[in-house]
Amino acid sequence: MATITILGAGYMGSALGVLAARCGHQVRLWGTWLDDDLVQPARRGEPHPRLKLRLPPGIQLYLAPELEPALRGSDAVVCAVNSDGVIPVMQRAVPHLPPRGPLLSVTKGFLADEQGRICRISDEVRRRFLEPAGIQRPWVHIGGPCKAMEVAREVATAVIYAAVSDDVVGLCAGWLEAPYYTITRSTDLPGVEACSAFKNAYATASGICDGLQLRGYPEMFNTKAMLFSQAVAEITRMVVALGGRSSTAAGVAGVGDLHVTAAAGRNRTYGEHVGRGEAPDQVAEQMRRTGELTEGYPALKTGWDLLLQQAEGGALSVSDFPLLQALHRIVYGNADVAETLLSVKVRG
Repeated sequence: MATITILGAGYMGSALGVLAARCGHQVRLWGTWLDDDLVQPARRGEPHPRLKLRLPPGIQLYLAPELEPALRGSDAVVCAVNSDGVIPVMQRAVPHLPPRGPLLSVTKGFLADEQGRICRISDEVRRRFLEPAGIQRPWVHIGGPCKAMEVAREVATAVIYAAVSDDVVGLCAGWLEAPYYTITRSTDLPGVEACSAFKNAYATASGICDGLQLRGYPEMFNTKAMLFSQAVAEITRMVVALGGRSSTAAGVAGVGDLHVTAAAGRNRTYGEHVGRGEAPDQVAEQMRRTGELTEGYPALKTGWDLLLQQAEGGALSVSDFPLLQALHRIVYGNADVAETLLSVKVRG
């Protein structure tokens, strides 16, 4: 049995806590300063407000001021906050981290360094926090098609755990694999992280098509399939440019995660509102206020900035990313939604 601390009591953090508790581990679920309305009802034995079920007795709940005891003596720490929360949470957590054990992450996105350059989350956390503190802890990224509500309800799910070391991936997978939760092991950390971030951006395209249909446009099954295929091609190019493997984008980390997010994720919902004609920034703010934060909105900005960064260095060409360019123009450039998205030409 391991002691696992999870930072973030939202959908995925809590679902992982349920999984870990059912696997026989001691779980400490810590809520950030934004999670009081989630932790307090669960502490009273009420259903978790997001998951709509009571948490197993093997989960200990901690409020934001209780970070140090939540981390004390843990065998592993899981980062389960959104990409905007990584820096402030890790800043608070690092002084209290146990001396050994892996850092796992379900956070999907990129971070900008002090110079504005876009970095993978694992690289920026290591550079900004772990190395200055003299901490050497392996990073394990959890990717793949994984709806939190389904994991908490033991619905068959396949995910991918990626780290530089086979041994670390094997250790973490051994802790959390269950009959309904299959774990593929990978050493392609750059590739899996990139897939996790970019699928959020590209899933908005499917939602925009749904929103356009609600405005009277014809059914778009062909169009959605076309854009999905283009998204896979663009994600694959980016994965390879970042040092990952094309096979990663073709598996559960890329195609699988993109499929579930485009079909039933908050990023699809965000895109639907934009397709209906609502202002992209206002949709993002409304979703944030209701606790349904979309990662697709910031991912389109950081993803576009990363593409420009790679193109400046000669690794990629902007012309090979027509879908990403169209989505960025719609969300951040106030471009006409239908005209811009429906003019995308597949480049394969």
